[in-house]
Amino acid sequence: MILIVCQPCSLCIRVMGDPKEISHLVGEKSDFWPDKYLCPRCDQACHGVAEIDAAPSVYSVLALVDVNAQEAFAALHGMGLPEEGDCRKDVLEELLREQPFRRLGGRDVPHTRRCLVDWLELWDGTKLYLAAGADGAVVYRIARPTSYVEKIDGR
Repeated sequence: MILIVCQPCSLCIRVMGDPKEISHLVGEKSDFWPDKYLCPRCDQACHGVAEIDAAPSVYSVLALVDVNAQEAFAALHGMGLPEEGDCRKDVLEELLREQPFRRLGGRDVPHTRRCLVDWLELWDGTKLYLAAGADGAVVYRIARPTSYVEKIDGR
């Protein structure tokens, strides 16, 4: 097992499962190891470490997320952590009723009157990430804002 630690946002991703798969996808034999990780929450630099080499106190200080190698690989490539993957219609409808739209991330398509939308940000800081699908736009990730108050309270 390995840990991917982000000190700026206090996230610790513990990658568990088949050691060979871990090693090749996100571990010692990957292009990420040991310091080319970008945090899936805050996009800051992270550092990988073998779990056996980590201080036990890391678990009481950092927010721990357990994933398998494939989930870690997806998260490190911008697909989000597993809890950010529930993007069903009813989830989106409820979220959009509760939180007004704030801004969007995207860019204009040169020489047209169109734009490409990457994400929508809601007033509470939640971001809805969009991609193109065969039948229309697809929401593939709902990244809720990090609550440092909840971290301190231990919720």
